[in-house]
Amino acid sequence: MRKIELSLSVAAATISMAMFAECSPLEPLSQVKGQALVKDAFRNVPFWTGAWGNDVSSLFPFQWSVPGKGIFTYFSAAEHKYHDGRAWELDEIGSGSLRYCKHDWSPSVDVWFTPEQLFEVEYSKNRRILCYHNERMRGSDVETAGVGFVEEFIWYELNVSTNGCPCKTLLKGWPEALFADEAFKSICNVVPLDFRGADAEVVHEKDEIRKRLDECAVSQSGWNMDVARKSLIVAKHRRYALENHSEGPVTAVYIVACDVNHDKICDAYVTSDLEAVGNGRYKWSLYIGSETGFSRQTESVKFSIIGSEDLYCEADVVAARVDFLRVDRIMMPPYVMVLARLDGHPESWSYMHHENPVRDFRRRDGFAKADYYSCLANGKSGVSSIRDLFLSYYTIVRAERLPCETINCRLQK
Repeated sequence: MRKIELSLSVAAATISMAMFAECSPLEPLSQVKGQALVKDAFRNVPFWTGAWGNDVSSLFPFQWSVPGKGIFTYFSAAEHKYHDGRAWELDEIGSGSLRYCKHDWSPSVDVWFTPEQLFEVEYSKNRRILCYHNERMRGSDVETAGVGFVEEFIWYELNVSTNGCPCKTLLKGWPEALFADEAFKSICNVVPLDFRGADAEVVHEKDEIRKRLDECAVSQSGWNMDVARKSLIVAKHRRYALENHSEGPVTAVYIVACDVNHDKICDAYVTSDLEAVGNGRYKWSLYIGSETGFSRQTESVKFSIIGSEDLYCEADVVAARVDFLRVDRIMMPPYVMVLARLDGHPESWSYMHHENPVRDFRRRDGFAKADYYSCLANGKSGVSSIRDLFLSYYTIVRAERLPCETINCRLQK
């Protein structure tokens, strides 16, 4: 029986932070190599199932090379799936085998999450990290009148320390702090390599996350705009800006391409240097694309894909050029989330600026951490906050910052 061997030690509680100071580079681990490693892991030990008879073992599709120590990855055998989560062990990859890395136990090295809680984050300059989140929920009781709460919502960066031990670093203020970081480019769910049984048969069936990630890649083409259509929208918005701002001329137009109505024809949020309002923010207009051109949207449009949540195509927003995100979630089409500010951190514009029973309920004294669905009553629907997007049954599989292109109008006739 494979065990995650944990040695209780008083000294472990005072693990030096020095070993976390330097992290190792992340590299891909192929399915072929992963299958061989997992099959070898059960060559000389019995195979045991986990909770609900789970017979699938999971391996990270990544590995870390630690100079002077070796190559490492994280592995969760079928038996390490429990009713309330999944345990992950750090293994060294050596001579075609997974060798468990023994270490003193402490909360600092205990790695526990379900696969849908694992993400890869990409930053500018090709920097990438792996991270995961944990939650502690408090169920409803008489005192809280049937309301559930998210007591803790914690994110960690996951790595391997220079001494070959698990390395998890607290990411303070996430996910809001992530979206506030201008170096942030995207966050994407990581699908582990899954293998069934002691023979490590590749699991080919796709779960909801894998299916949604495939759909995300296919729909990307509808979010790009060619040069000819950019010229059309620049000319149209220049006229609009000059009609509404007498101080002209327009020297720059800013375009964020997207497909807000899912018709596979590119739309765009557009603004100009004349529409700056200070602190790097601008007044933006939404233009809906058609075969013949663009029309400026004058009102936000609400649509609902699931009965408990409303989404909005925002018509007029005030935002910085980095405040537009494409969001892909399970059982939902991709949509644009515009960032606003709440108490100094980013928040969804729709959450802040539209009728929203979820936001209103949380403003009640003592209910700031109320679970999303506990905030709804009488069949009402609401708008999700940034945190809700990672906790919902319709969880995020990918969110990416939409690029903003600058068109220099001084160079145009």
